[in-house]
Amino acid sequence: MKQRILVLSLVVFALILSVTSAWARVSVLCFKVNESEITPYINAEFVCEGRIANNGWSGDWEQGITTMSPGYTVRDQENYVWPNGTEVDFSISYTAASKYVAYTITGPNGTKTVDYTLPKDSAFDNIIVRARATKADTRIVVSGLNFNGFALDCIADAYPGHDPDCLMIVNADLSSDFTFSGKSTMTWGSTVPTGSHLAYQIKFVTVPEPGSLLALGTGFIGLHGFIRRRLA
Repeated sequence: MKQRILVLSLVVFALILSVTSAWARVSVLCFKVNESEITPYINAEFVCEGRIANNGWSGDWEQGITTMSPGYTVRDQENYVWPNGTEVDFSISYTAASKYVAYTITGPNGTKTVDYTLPKDSAFDNIIVRARATKADTRIVVSGLNFNGFALDCIADAYPGHDPDCLMIVNADLSSDFTFSGKSTMTWGSTVPTGSHLAYQIKFVTVPEPGSLLALGTGFIGLHGFIRRRLA
């Protein structure tokens, strides 16, 4: 039964792609993916992270930009105190000419910005939004996603006992200047988690063409697609 659902999802996804490729004015498509199955096929150029860490103004970092080549490296970092159960805005701005990235979070406890200039040969064509919550009585929701003024009708949600949500955002023009924004809400009980046990990641990645992923049998699950026209 699960295999039939997966096949049906893949067929629907392929049909959506065939329609969008023929419709020149299509903008952004957002859907859930099986992270464990798609990870072997993606390469993250850079990652904007928000994590509970030690939830303080010193010590381990709560906000950062990281890269994976030549190894895991924190390019810039800041401390932040996350409010419990309250939305915190984030915004990621990219300047194509200089390959400059600025990642800002704004909440009840102030505003912090980290930045990084990517290497000249950097390239990425899709966005992955990942949510993670592993400890009891914790939850994280990443919502209100927006790309260059287009609201994206998808949410990443994670809590113990629930497979962490992983979203893929395609068809966005990442070769030009852009702003990607949203909101994160971290919630915990009497015990505050630490490290990356409560966290989100915004990954800017390169992946095979969607048709190639279909051929590889990658699991696109819980398909949530939408199409929005670009502004004239």
